[in-house]
Amino acid sequence: MKHKTVIVDDHPIVISGIAGLLSDLDNIEIVEKFESGIALLDYIEDNNVDLILMDIFLPVINGVDLCKTIKQKYPKIVIIGMSSQSERSLVMQFIQNGGNGYILKNASFDEFKECIYKAIDGEIVFSEEVKTIISQPLSEDLERIRV
Repeated sequence: MKHKTVIVDDHPIVISGIAGLLSDLDNIEIVEKFESGIALLDYIEDNNVDLILMDIFLPVINGVDLCKTIKQKYPKIVIIGMSSQSERSLVMQFIQNGGNGYILKNASFDEFKECIYKAIDGEIVFSEEVKTIISQPLSEDLERIRV
């Protein structure tokens, strides 16, 4: 079964790069590419989508809010956030809003591919650098310990 996949990023070169990398994967079919979340919302109203790879920083509606909106209506769609930003609060908010994973854009293709497969299988996925960030205790947690 091919997973109908949509890529959303406001940088066309990023879309082209990801689409090119994923075109070799047997079970991923890129059905559409968008530069805005608004266009994506219109598209999923009328089309079946299994997987969305979305940039976190998008014009008009950001990926964190967009994820929540989509998941409320289509809980089965797998959504992986992509970003060059790795702030812990951003990652956690995205996951709380129903995101299935968070990958930094500097991840290797193998890591990216592995995350996609695991997310399709139902896991919450993070690229290695994100795992490191979210596994560190928050500074306020440390301050409580230092009493």
